[in-house]
Amino acid sequence: MPKYIFKEEEYAEWVKEEYQDFDQTEYTGRKYKQTKVRYFNLPGDSDSADKYGYTSDLWMGVNSFAPGGVYGTHRHQTFQLYYVLSGKAKVKVGDEERVAEKGTWIFTPPEVDHYLENIGEEDFTYILIGGNPLKKAVKS
Repeated sequence: MPKYIFKEEEYAEWVKEEYQDFDQTEYTGRKYKQTKVRYFNLPGDSDSADKYGYTSDLWMGVNSFAPGGVYGTHRHQTFQLYYVLSGKAKVKVGDEERVAEKGTWIFTPPEVDHYLENIGEEDFTYILIGGNPLKKAVKS
């Protein structure tokens, strides 16, 4: 299995086959719901973070919501960046609400509420890039 460069047939193995519904609890203790979602995250390289003393972990994945799927209002300690591949959704970040379609970039800053609802007739699919909370840097 490759470690750094992935072709579609390779990363497709990580995609959840079925849509799922589940409740989440954010770090503040607030609960929110994800409905009709499937996703995958690319494997990380935690050895590099430890070896070079990175202060945060960056991860990437693909989320897909079926028509009517919802990513309930919540927030994160770190940023997230989405790039829409297909579909149509109502997206709210802070007090800004827009319809996002193919080619749209969405930025969610740390500590800002955001929400997503698939309002289209096809899957709403996007690349998702985010960070984990800061870690203490390793001293050399």
